[in-house]
Formats: sequence, C-alpha cells, structure tokens
Amino acid sequence: MKSLKGISVNGIAALRCRLFLFALIDTRLSLCYNLLNKNIRSPKIRKKYALYGRICCGYGENAAWISETTSESAAASLSRAYTFIGVMLMTVGEKVLELARLICAIDESMSAARTDDAKEEPRAGESDVDIFVFCSEIPPIDTREAVYRKAAELGVIVKQMCVCENCVWGTGDMLEIDGVDVMPMYFTKRETDSFASEIAAGKRVYNEGGFYPVGRLMSFIQMTPLCGDGYAGSLKAKWQTYSEKLRRAMISEHMGRLWQDEDFTRASQRRDPVYLHQVLESALDSALLVLYAVNRTYFPSRKRTEKFINGFEIKPENFYARLLRVLSLAAFPESVPEAVSEWKALGGELQRLAEGALSDSRYFDVYDGFPPLSGERFTLRIVRESDAEDLLSCYSDEKALPLFNADNCSRGFYMKTADEVRQYINIWLWEYGNRGYARCAAVDNASGKAVGTIELFDAGEKNGIEHVGILRLDLASGYENKRDISDILRTVIRKIAFAFGLNAILTKAPEAGAARRELLSEIGFRETENGEFVPFDDWYFGLLSEIRL
Repeated sequence: MKSLKGISVNGIAALRCRLFLFALIDTRLSLCYNLLNKNIRSPKIRKKYALYGRICCGYGENAAWISETTSESAAASLSRAYTFIGVMLMTVGEKVLELARLICAIDESMSAARTDDAKEEPRAGESDVDIFVFCSEIPPIDTREAVYRKAAELGVIVKQMCVCENCVWGTGDMLEIDGVDVMPMYFTKRETDSFASEIAAGKRVYNEGGFYPVGRLMSFIQMTPLCGDGYAGSLKAKWQTYSEKLRRAMISEHMGRLWQDEDFTRASQRRDPVYLHQVLESALDSALLVLYAVNRTYFPSRKRTEKFINGFEIKPENFYARLLRVLSLAAFPESVPEAVSEWKALGGELQRLAEGALSDSRYFDVYDGFPPLSGERFTLRIVRESDAEDLLSCYSDEKALPLFNADNCSRGFYMKTADEVRQYINIWLWEYGNRGYARCAAVDNASGKAVGTIELFDAGEKNGIEHVGILRLDLASGYENKRDISDILRTVIRKIAFAFGLNAILTKAPEAGAARRELLSEIGFRETENGEFVPFDDWYFGLLSEIRL
C-alpha cells in the first residue's frame, strides 16, 4: 500500500506517516475517552499523558515531514488534529503560560508573571488567575483583542475588555479558560518602578480605597515569572527585603491608631455593637499593618491572616485566638465592654513589641555612633589609628595578599610598615566621616588584636536591585578559614547590612581563597558572570533574604 486517502506517499515516508497517523488516532480516541470520563483530573493520569500532549502540540519536525509527504489539505488536517488533542490535554496553568507567551510576543520589551501559586492548578469556580504584564507602553485594545483571538484555540474566551483602565490594577481584561477567570493586567514599567519606590520609602502606608499599596510589593515577591525580558524576575528580587524605612514609617503611622480612647469608651458605655465594629474596622487594619511590619512582611490583605500570623516570630501570645475572641464579644451588646477591654490589652502588648522592634540594636545610623558589634570569635568596630601595628601583620602577609580586594582602587594593599598602614587608616576614616564607606577592624576576641578589616557601603542599584552593598574582607592568612570567615560574615550580614538597609551583597573571592568561595556558596551566594554586576572577575552575589547564617 503506497497511499492513504488524500495522501500521496512512498517508501519510508509512507511508513512514517502511517505510524504517526495510527498513533494519532489511537491517542486521540483514548485521551478523549479519559477526558470525557474526567479521569484526566487525576494527577497521575495527567502526568502519564503529559508526554502525549507535548508531542501533539509540537509543530517542529513532525509538521515538516508531514507537509513534505502529504497533500496540503491533509497536512493542515493533521496539524489541526494534533493541535486539538494537545490543547485538550493541557492544564489551565499550561494554557495560561501559552497565553502569556502570546502576549509577550507583542513586543520584545514585555514581561509577564502569575501572581498566584503557579504550582496549584486553578479549578473552575474555586480560583482565578491574575497575570501581571509589564511593558513600555500599554498595548492598544485592538492589539490585545488580536492576541486573544489567536489564543482562542487554547479555549480562551473574552468576557470583557477594559474591566479596569489606568488604575492601581493597571489596564485589565477579563478572560476565561476552561471555566477559570483569567485577568491579564497591563502596567508600564515606568509607573511600576515609581509606585514601588514610593511604597518602599514609606509614602503609601494607608489603605487606598480598599487597596493596600504595600500588598503590591507582596505580589511582586510571590509572583512566578512566565516569560518576557526578565523584568518581572528583577522585581521579585528587588523587593525581597522589607526596607527599614518602610518598617519604621508603617509602625510610626499606625501605632497610634490601635487605640482611639474617645471612640472605644463611647462604644463601651453605650454597649453599641454596630458602632464598635466601625471603630474596630480601622483599628484592626492598623494592628495588622503594625504586626506585619514588625515581622518584616508585606501586608497583602486580610486573606489568609491566620496562616501569616501563625508563622510570625514576634507577636502577642495567642494573638489570633484573642483577636477572634474580641470580634466574637463585639457582636453582642452585653459583651461589648469586655470586647473593648480585651482589645485594649491586645493593642497594648502589640505596641510594646513594636516599640521594642524599633529600638532593636541592629538598627543604628552607621555614620553616627557606630557601636562595637561582637560575634563569637570577632568584634567589628570602626578602625582606629592605634590599629596600625596590629593590622601590619595582615597587610604585610604575602600569603594573604592574593585575597585582598583592590578592584577599583588606585593602588594595592601590600604594606611593609606601620606608617603605611596608618596612612590608609586616615583615608578610611576620612571616607567614613564623609559618609562614604565604613571600614571596620576585625578584632580577635581571644587576643584583643585587630587581625584584618572589613569595608561595607551601599553601592545603590545594581541590575534592577536597589541597595546592593559592596563588601571587602581582608584577613591575615591564619584566619582565612570557613569558621572565622563565617563568624565575621554573620555579624556583617545580621547587623551592619541591616543598619545600611541593604537588600543584597557583592563580595570578591579570588580563586586562591578556596575556603572563602566554598563558604559563600554554602550560605547562599553565587558566583557572578563576567560583568554582571561589576566589571571584574571572582565576585559573588547574595540576596540578604536568601543568605543562611
């Protein structure tokens, strides 16, 4: 047999085509049967057929040889057939990804991300999917409609265009995929950056018409980048760390709102549940915003409040249970006074915790009264002229010389006399006095001698990540081991970096420093690619939120 109906083929090509057709028909029938009987909802069965789905959706090699060995109409029919089967096998999450790719194809400068947990499969009537789309300019409505028409083969249905436009939710369109609401929301990168910076600077600390601006930063760090130019991923990295400026602004602005004496007293005296709920509404918002800020967590909304609170380290004892009790007591006239009393006690405890958080010794002005910071083995303090003799043992150490970081410096750090060391110390102190970098002596707690120095400063924005610190670490060769370096880094990262308000750290670790490089990799740093952050080799990068010390 050298032909199939409507298909002219021969030899090996005929055999390949027939085998493909038989497999296609068999796959189509069995999969349709499973889909119609809803067995495909089983994760195991879906995983089993995932390979078939990928095969059926592929337009590469198969499409090429089919078109070469068949008539045009037959090839088109085959293409439609395996596309149809492939789409049937795709999960909602996979279809969302394909939709995002179609959207990002509008312009090479676009980027898209899901704001929900991409690992959980959305189900009709139970969940929806929001897609943040970041672009230079919002695509016109006709351009977006053209994309959605192209996505119709994925089962995308347009429910309403421009559900919102130029608001806090961007410009959004309401779509539907397999019964699940899917909403692409378009934002310009320029406005996104400006808005996020205002939030982090503590300028948007209040509820704005039911929207919590600080929750936008939570969306950024929780979102799953789907496709595009990487901008969505840079936002995720950039806002991982809750800034100290935002923390202080949030606590300061909302702490006084936990208790409005006149309003709560009036509600208690009148035993008025409705009025008490009005007063509590505002106070509860402020209490949650303070609690989340104390724990350096962006407050997204009141959804999943119990889960968040249970995960906090700093909170009044049994906070969530006591909160529910207040709300329960507030529902009945006879228990309104007790509800007010309970809330006052709870708010008082939260206020004391918040005041304690603001006075945390980790947070100080680096350039004003830098305190000695002690670890198990070393104490870090601002370098002094009297350290010159001690530090000579470090900077005249030829074994340590290959590990000194002289990148961007006019000369190296090999010194033969205490006077040379003293000249450097005066330069370091001048820089510190002018709010440049902070150069600290690393003092061995056992001997009381300075055995090296660390330098840290805020280098500003690097690759879309704000407040990236540059760390230099010079140690005498006898201290170049994982245990000693770990103790110094622990103090630097837990205390000095927080005081600077850094989000990430860059530090150099030359090939000669095997112990240093190994330790950095173990605690969450990664070696940078050439020119990624700085135009030098052997630099390591780590987000403070991901460093494990």
